[in-house]
Amino acid sequence: MEGSLVKITSLYEMYKSSSGTITKLEYYINTQLPSLLEKFNVQERKLLFLEKESNKYINNFLTDPDRQFFYIPLTDTFIKYDGENYIFVDEDSIWIIILNDITEKGILIECKQKVKNILIEKIKEQSLFKTIPESLTVQYVINFFTPTLFSNKEDVKHFMTLIGDNILNKKIDLNYFVPIESKLFFDTLESMCQYNFKSKLGITSTIRYRYRGEDYDKSRLLYFTNSIQNKSCWLSFMKDNLYNLLVVCCYYSTRYINADNYINKGNDIFKKKIFHLKNNTKQDLINQFKQKMIIQESNNNIHIKDMFFLWKIYLKQQNLPNMIYKAEFENIIKENMIINNNLFLNIKSNYLNNTKMVQNFWNQTISKDVEDELEISELYALIVKWTNDENINCTDFDENKLQDIIKHFYDDIQIENDKFLIGVKCNLWDKQGDILDAFQNKFNKNIEKDITIYDSYVLFCKYINNKGKLLTVSKKYYFKYINKVIPTQYIKNCCILLDYWNNE
Repeated sequence: MEGSLVKITSLYEMYKSSSGTITKLEYYINTQLPSLLEKFNVQERKLLFLEKESNKYINNFLTDPDRQFFYIPLTDTFIKYDGENYIFVDEDSIWIIILNDITEKGILIECKQKVKNILIEKIKEQSLFKTIPESLTVQYVINFFTPTLFSNKEDVKHFMTLIGDNILNKKIDLNYFVPIESKLFFDTLESMCQYNFKSKLGITSTIRYRYRGEDYDKSRLLYFTNSIQNKSCWLSFMKDNLYNLLVVCCYYSTRYINADNYINKGNDIFKKKIFHLKNNTKQDLINQFKQKMIIQESNNNIHIKDMFFLWKIYLKQQNLPNMIYKAEFENIIKENMIINNNLFLNIKSNYLNNTKMVQNFWNQTISKDVEDELEISELYALIVKWTNDENINCTDFDENKLQDIIKHFYDDIQIENDKFLIGVKCNLWDKQGDILDAFQNKFNKNIEKDITIYDSYVLFCKYINNKGKLLTVSKKYYFKYINKVIPTQYIKNCCILLDYWNNE
């Protein structure tokens, strides 16, 4: 103010000899200056008001629980949260929401573009992984995973906490062992993150599928249900709820600090299950195995290969990973046991009854044939019939156990897609002979026209059923065999020509 007075005084002193100039100065001060100042003051008050209202609006917009927005920088992607789901939203849609909202409220119309720009910049500072989801979102995710992929909610929360630890890069020096069947699930999750975030987010940084000499004290177990290996059970949910899942994982990681801290808040049964490796040595594990799987009995022996198979059975029963190398297992299991020429003496296991039964069946009925194949389900049906015919007691036996036996004892047999045994045949069932018999008898039908291969298979199935056969070859096998035995000149446009049947 003093500067202004000095300036006016200076002007007066400069022009005081000119009465006209001084008169003009007085006119400007007394007439024009007040109105100009009033106009400026009004504008200033309006700007302050708009600034206050803008700040209020921006704050309310960003904290609205029913309409939250977040940003993923690497993909220039915006995410909207409506209190239920985190979903993708394009920037134009956010602009429309903001501008329409401002227009509707009316107060900030003059500066709506400025407010919109500020809001967009503020949203870009909002981290998706620091948001707190509503209970509705959390429970929705948990309820999907239980019991689909986990048997209880404690296991789900533990899983989500450790994934959150990995996303938030907490660098916890732990290893989480999971069944190999879950690899597809984790690979899919990583791929989805790579696509949406241009990064794998470290989802599997602590996940381990196989033992590689890791420290037991730093090892934890993660338990899935069998549904984890069935992609159709979880793929659709993962596609539709990726952001929901990742946010909830980060939320639990933040809430419980880390996965181990969550475990320690659980009951003793839960802690014992997750810390099974941490609380046991290799010797402890094998002692538990012996107690469960082996019986002392004179004049009975178990071959070392059978013993290792028993170990696999035990691990599967207990839902445990194999945390001991084969050589280590053999060295430890030999302690305090009588062994001669790879035979453990004076012991037996009831869990080997099915193994011996399959081996007997295999020796009697199975041979190699590069031109043939068997499905595991077909082999299982043949074994069941054979045990019934031979009056052999067959209990607690299914296709999965059969597959385990084949993989362990007949590892030279190729298993395709966990279903087809390639290059083997069973003398109890001549698959190709059934087809030839049906061809030779023309399915007991009077064939008077070309028929599709599919229709011929339908006729074949009826023919086999009418003969009371135990099994019918699959459509895949039938189609494959057709192409091998019917000359190409008799097959056209997926049809078997009438000439073939007439020649037969």
